Amino acid sequence: MRSTFLFLVFLILGNQGFAQLAEPLFFKEKIHDFGEIIEADGAVEFEFTFTNSSVRPVKILSVQASCGCTTPGWSAEPVAVGKTGFIKASFDPKSRPGYFNKSLTVTTDLDKAPIVLQIKGSVVDKRTATDRSLSAVNGNLRLKNNSFNLGKIYVNKPAVTQEFEIMNAGPVKFDFIKVETPAYIKIETPVSLKPAERWEIKVTYDAKLRNQYGFLSDKIDVHTTDSMNPIKSFSVYATAEEYFPLLTAAEQAKAPSLLISTYAID
Repeated sequence: MRSTFLFLVFLILGNQGFAQLAEPLFFKEKIHDFGEIIEADGAVEFEFTFTNSSVRPVKILSVQASCGCTTPGWSAEPVAVGKTGFIKASFDPKSRPGYFNKSLTVTTDLDKAPIVLQIKGSVVDKRTATDRSLSAVNGNLRLKNNSFNLGKIYVNKPAVTQEFEIMNAGPVKFDFIKVETPAYIKIETPVSLKPAERWEIKVTYDAKLRNQYGFLSDKIDVHTTDSMNPIKSFSVYATAEEYFPLLTAAEQAKAPSLLISTYAID
């Protein structure tokens, strides 16, 4: 049983190594979903970043968009081994309501086979976007979710801050009195919110001060004068990790590597 388990482990590692060898330009993601885009806000942009994992510098020769509504850009200079480059996609939603899915075909001097990237999303008007995005209700307060998810945070990097949109959906103004949080979390709220007024709450999380790894869950209480629910409780989620920078070309040359005689056994 133990030998079978070890065989499976090495087989998985071997397949991962093969996949990396088969992908000399490693993209963090090849498909980006913008979600809902408000038409009146104008063009949106996203950068696809990649690492050159091949054995020589790579130059991007061209990037062809599938339609004129998408404007591409890219790293003009050759990308050295171990370094990162980018492909930028800019999408103009003007007069293009509804769902979209566009592609960018990337040609390099490394391989004749092109790389295909995709951007997608849905173009909506401002009212529709607000109604759909601020669907969570807490008294007269509306927000996207009844929790604040900060995603990945790092114990060896500075505190991170994210903004979360809120709106007063009630008929009268209410005030924010105080916020109860752990010492490693800071919340910035408005002094008050008028009816239909929007604001962005700032949530700052200091993972170094928290000094704990893995999935983290905390509770905060926001005290207000909202007659429907004066004390609003929220959860704050994050995943704490240690940040490791990418290896330089010199470091990569000295780094150990796993070699397997064969990736398939008949």
